[in-house]
Amino acid sequence: MISSLSRNTISQYNSNLRKWWEYCNQNHCDFYEVNLSSLLIFLTECFQSGSSYGTLNNHRSAISLISSNNIGHDEKIKRFFKGIFKLKPVFPRYIVTWDTNIVLNHLANLSNDSINLKMLSKKLVMLLALATGQRTQTLSLIKISNITYYSDRIVIAISDLIKTSGIGRRQPVLNLPFFNSRPSICPAATLKFYVASTSFVRPNDVDHLILTSRKPYKAVSSQMLGYVG
Repeated sequence: MISSLSRNTISQYNSNLRKWWEYCNQNHCDFYEVNLSSLLIFLTECFQSGSSYGTLNNHRSAISLISSNNIGHDEKIKRFFKGIFKLKPVFPRYIVTWDTNIVLNHLANLSNDSINLKMLSKKLVMLLALATGQRTQTLSLIKISNITYYSDRIVIAISDLIKTSGIGRRQPVLNLPFFNSRPSICPAATLKFYVASTSFVRPNDVDHLILTSRKPYKAVSSQMLGYVG
């Protein structure tokens, strides 16, 4: 069961599964054969201890992943969460969408050949995120060997499994046209410049695109991608 989960998924739900494991040990419950009553008691105790709706939902998601039945979608579980929402409502953190022109105008003033590797990495990651809408996990898996250059665009194939990978699902393919009208914020041009700039410091065994900006140079993990440098 565990082997069907990606390393990132296990890492994401590690604390949730550990808490459920401790509860099962203390109450002599089966970790995989999840009993509905035990799960409801576990979630209730977590709520009474101060856990938020989001934390409880993460517990449910984590336990559903390793459960041998579909207990996470049981009608009683759904009713439990409706009750939790009424007791402790959760609303979106942001009520407005931020203006991307602000960051784009800022990046336009950062010429690729005038900034250091740390700033260049940050600029590239931001432009890739805005241009592709992909998760940091996907961006961290971009590999030099999977980048194909054309006269009018750059195409990147993602060969590693990601969170949305599944049987019969296509892996992401990122298309980056050259933005000739504003080359200073062109994701394709910035990526091409980044590859050339890092070729002098890139270790021979590192195929991942984004590197740390300090020695020893190595691939940046998904968790660290938001803090490149």
